[in-house]
Amino acid sequence: MEQQNEQDRREAEQNARERADEEARTGTREKRAEQERIEQMQELYDDAREALDDGKYQEAEKKFAELAQMNGPQTDAALYWKAYSENQAGKRDTSLATIANLKAKFPQSRWKKDAEALQIEVQQSTGRPANPEAQSDEELKTLALQGLMNNDPHRG
Repeated sequence: MEQQNEQDRREAEQNARERADEEARTGTREKRAEQERIEQMQELYDDAREALDDGKYQEAEKKFAELAQMNGPQTDAALYWKAYSENQAGKRDTSLATIANLKAKFPQSRWKKDAEALQIEVQQSTGRPANPEAQSDEELKTLALQGLMNNDPHRG
């Protein structure tokens, strides 16, 4: 009987060690998978920026959209650059929608101010002058005013 109890105890300890080893391996696998995902997103971001720099706006737009879908740490940046690419490709309304999406999903993003400046630029390029009084930031007010002066000197 004692021998059986001792054997049961050893088997229980062995099972516990095996479970701990498996949990450790699983944790390592999960960390490795997450690291690979982060590296994949960085590579996609770099590829998209390269396409943008080369003037391949539709390719850049597609890659930034894919990156935004991955919901990683660069999603807000991907949305900004997607909107920029769309604007460069002449897709003004789509660009404005992407900017609105960025501002709604990431109201505290460091890309928000850049997005607002891009929004003013896009609006002005479509003949919709920005209203300087509606801007809260002085730099954005100045940008809106400059656009007004360029498009409508009397109102500026």
